Amino acid sequence: MKEADGDGEHDDDDVQGTAGETSDDPMEIVRTDGALVNAYEATNMVKSALVAEFERRGEKLIELEREAHALKQKTKSAESLLAATTAEVESLREMKSDHEKSKVAMREELAEERQANMLALEREVGRACEAESRVKTLAEELSAMKETLAAIERERAEDSAEDDAERYPSDFAEKNAELEYSVACLQDEVSNLKKENVSLQARFQTVEAERVEVTTRAEQAEEALRECESLVAQAEATVLDIRREADDAKLARGADGDEESSKIIEDLRGMNRTLQEELRVATREAAEVKTLRRKAEFAATCEERAMAAESRALRAEASVIDTSSLQARLSKLEYLENDWASVIDRLSPGSVKVPSDLVERVISLETRLTSQTGEQGKMMSDLAQAQMKETAATRRATEAEEKYQKIESSASSAVEALAVAERQIAMMKGQVESLNRIVKSYEDEGNAAAARKSTEKEKSKAASDRAMKELEKLLAHAKERIAVLDGELSEAKTRAETAEAAATAAAAALPVENPVTLARIETLEREREELLERLKRESAQEDDSKALKVLHFKSNPVASAMRSALEKEVESLRSEAAGLREALSKLQQGSVSSASEADMTVMKRKLEDLQKREQRLMTVFKRQISAFREACHKIFGYKIEMNEDAGACTFTLTSDYATNPTDAFAFKYDDKSSTVSLKETPFVAAPEIRRSVETFVTRMRSIPAFIANHTIETFNQRDDDVDVDDDGVDAMDA
Repeated sequence: MKEADGDGEHDDDDVQGTAGETSDDPMEIVRTDGALVNAYEATNMVKSALVAEFERRGEKLIELEREAHALKQKTKSAESLLAATTAEVESLREMKSDHEKSKVAMREELAEERQANMLALEREVGRACEAESRVKTLAEELSAMKETLAAIERERAEDSAEDDAERYPSDFAEKNAELEYSVACLQDEVSNLKKENVSLQARFQTVEAERVEVTTRAEQAEEALRECESLVAQAEATVLDIRREADDAKLARGADGDEESSKIIEDLRGMNRTLQEELRVATREAAEVKTLRRKAEFAATCEERAMAAESRALRAEASVIDTSSLQARLSKLEYLENDWASVIDRLSPGSVKVPSDLVERVISLETRLTSQTGEQGKMMSDLAQAQMKETAATRRATEAEEKYQKIESSASSAVEALAVAERQIAMMKGQVESLNRIVKSYEDEGNAAAARKSTEKEKSKAASDRAMKELEKLLAHAKERIAVLDGELSEAKTRAETAEAAATAAAAALPVENPVTLARIETLEREREELLERLKRESAQEDDSKALKVLHFKSNPVASAMRSALEKEVESLRSEAAGLREALSKLQQGSVSSASEADMTVMKRKLEDLQKREQRLMTVFKRQISAFREACHKIFGYKIEMNEDAGACTFTLTSDYATNPTDAFAFKYDDKSSTVSLKETPFVAAPEIRRSVETFVTRMRSIPAFIANHTIETFNQRDDDVDVDDDGVDAMDA
């Protein structure tokens, strides 16, 4: 436009010079004959040249306007393509988050399977214990038989008779048969255990090979996931670069720029498709890794079972060896018994004692031996049962404690979810009311614009139509925002109901035997009923707008920010509309440089509005952040200081009740994982603080509970009287 104006000024000079020269020629012609006719013709030529020049400039202005319109269309198309690319990147982020959720679910399933395998292992250990107890019983029986044989030998050394010689060979034969049968059973069991051990070893080797393969594939899957994350980061960086290039070249970009942006967008789409394929492959590999991990855990279980079976086989072999040695000794005893019988036969009747005494003595010894063996076996069985009962009771107590902790944590999370849902409902109600007011203001402005439209002239019709379209777009956007907030409100209600159901289920799943658990259940039920009544009151107040009373902050930062943003947007729209009206009026009046002046006016007003907006935002931010920090200090009793070191934020908390200025906690905040960790300091290393850290942070994993406990302890340890400062606290009776 400036070049056109410069060309126009140069052409005016040329035309004026031509007119001057022409005006000089008629003056010379006037001094000759026919001067009047020549002067009239020269004047007409000058006028026609000026008219042609104005027409040419008008056509050039129209062409420039068309070019500007074409550039705007191209810019809009580039912005739409950029928005599509941004949407694709967001979809990639969602896919990444879904993949992370699936990874978490896989880890949970692996933990559950590991727990199931541990239970199966415990059952196998129990079976092994039973087998060991059975082997011990057999060993005790063998030792009892050995003692019986020794006693019989001693009795025979003291008392020998023919009846005893006739009777005891049959008893020894029966016991020998029983021992042979037990030896055969043990040998069968040993052979079975050896076969099972061989099969388990072969299976273990197979599963070990599968486990190695699983480990390799898991590493490959993790490498693929890292590559996917790097590709997503590259795509995000590319999108940011495209946005910056689009902002820099929005007014000066032509057809070549559009082709380059389309090529970049096509590349990004191809990259997105590649990422999607890689994510699907990674998901399949993760599923295979999960299956192979199960097989590996089963292989480990099989290995343990094989080792247990091998140990049982070794014990059985040892018992077989003992039995064989006992059998050899029994054969020796039989040989000695035959010798004793022959000796008794050769003895004279006078040198032999009374057989009845020997028989009665042997019978009494057998009775006593039988009673002792029965009492010992009963005692061993009672001891084994008591040990098993003790183990089962310990396991049940541990499981009940874990279940109680899980249910308590789920109940606390449900209460927190209900509180969060209530806060979201209140916030959404305020946003809906503010948006309703905004919609009403838009409707009023639209009605006023319609009224002005009926009274304005035809020359402002186009500007009014554009303003109405913009207002309609804003109105539609506000209505869409209201619909989105309504959906979020319904989702918050659904989450509240889900949390309530979870709390109910958690309370129902608590063990009834523990009185502490019963008291905790009653407390949680009372809290749930109170929260349910509050939620019902909130839902009932939604329908009754007259009875609804909403308490707002005196200076709500959210409402003030929304109000200031709306005011700034309205002011910018009004300034732009005023500039467009001025430009339109100047164009209609026929001014040549009106378009450039209108653009300059609009740009100046936009620049002033942006500067004012930045100043207001900085002022509001400083005021709000200082108020927020002071309120946190007054409410929680801790002075908080933030420091940044190598991209990590460190928060130092100093209590108002601290005795020394160095008694402070330092917490490190990780922005990527959204976690807070306590840093090691001399104050934290103190014994009393260390106990609290181990109790609340290490075992319970609750930093808020640790801070609250420290506040109460320091408050109770003060020697002087406490004067409560109510300057920064506002009390309100609801």
